[in-house]
Amino acid sequence: MQLFLKLSKTDSGVDAIAGIGIGIAASFLTGQLLRRYIAEVGPAEPLVFAGVPLLLGAVVIAATLLPVIGAIRADPMAAPRWE
Repeated sequence: MQLFLKLSKTDSGVDAIAGIGIGIAASFLTGQLLRRYIAEVGPAEPLVFAGVPLLLGAVVIAATLLPVIGAIRADPMAAPRWE
């Protein structure tokens, strides 16, 4: 059980951190390029740059842990009967 949780958090966490980092860098560069077209909003809005990664991190945690918890609770002998 602990092995499944550890593996799922490690694999998904690395992908999520890499994706969020690349996304922040890309959005900052894109915001700088589109500065003249953005009205009344700065190209590096701190609330957006903090809120979106937190929201995506929460989604990654939920999407990773919910299937793992379901798989851990399943009876290994009952699973083949459903297929």
